[in-house]
Amino acid sequence: MMLTPNAKGEGGYLGMHVDADIHGGNLCWKREYSSVLCASEKYDSSFDLLLHDGKDKHARVPYQFNRLNAFKCSENSWHGVPKVITEGLDRLILGVFYWSYIGKQERQEVRHRSKFRDDLKFD
Repeated sequence: MMLTPNAKGEGGYLGMHVDADIHGGNLCWKREYSSVLCASEKYDSSFDLLLHDGKDKHARVPYQFNRLNAFKCSENSWHGVPKVITEGLDRLILGVFYWSYIGKQERQEVRHRSKFRDDLKFD
């Protein structure tokens, strides 16, 4: 379970990022897909997931209790909740990931850490 807190004014948000490709505990696992199950029964538009291709295409996925949002991980699968969520609320999600096995050679060509950007434009 992942929590983006602001019930007590913590200022929770999740900057726009692409996920790390490699599993932190198993270096032979590459993340292929990420999925997020919305677990908060309360809705607020500040919970919505923003998606961006890193260039000019972008979208907003409205948060809805019990909805599963899934996407293919890539260099251009930027996502996040970049603005502080509404004070007094907590955004709860359950992250589930699909991993594939990779060899040593491919491990050198992937991201070992998440990358963040704060310059993506949303019209």
